[in-house]
Amino acid sequence: MKNLSNKEILIGVRYGLNNFLDLYNSAFILKENKKFGIANSLLILSIEELIKAITLFAMLIAKPEDRKWFKDFFEYNNNSDEDNRSLHKKRHEIAKYLKLILSQNNLKKLEGLNTNPTTSEIYKIMDKEIDTDQIEKITSMNFFSKWFDKANDTKNAGIYVGYNKKWYFPQYIEEKDFIKSIAETKDLIFVLSNSLNNILSIPYSDLIKFINYLKKRFYK
Repeated sequence: MKNLSNKEILIGVRYGLNNFLDLYNSAFILKENKKFGIANSLLILSIEELIKAITLFAMLIAKPEDRKWFKDFFEYNNNSDEDNRSLHKKRHEIAKYLKLILSQNNLKKLEGLNTNPTTSEIYKIMDKEIDTDQIEKITSMNFFSKWFDKANDTKNAGIYVGYNKKWYFPQYIEEKDFIKSIAETKDLIFVLSNSLNNILSIPYSDLIKFINYLKKRFYK
């Protein structure tokens, strides 16, 4: 992955964002049909796809020598189920930290931009609202978040029949569980998806300038 061109990475970002939307909308269709377990699982899967899209975008900003780090969020190990479970958990962990970062900053203003915003509009918000020192402080923290830290188990519980001293059945998951998941993730989802969609709508030449600007902000 470290050798992908910017254009190849952006294809992956767009694929991830589109797949997020498909899964997210499908979750609500299933919810309306009272399939709350599968709906909850698809919601969690949609967040994983959104995090993959955001992580890929971050890869555009990273130093060349740091790009190898990103493959751990995308490449499955055919020989290790434990490594593959860890891959999903890493995405949930990134989501947990991003939720906290967004709650501390005013980056929600990116969500409120009109469709097809100008590059200067995006720059203005990023210049004013990004606090790289604060982001670094948050990402160095170690904290527990019940919903995000258990998201992989919750996802599996909505899809599979299981047994651990008693039977577990996806239909045991109720509407209140789905509503809880929406409450935990709605701000994260709307800010990240709308912000990413707005950023991707600017012309490619301006997007590259924007990426270079972000590199300067994050690599002082």
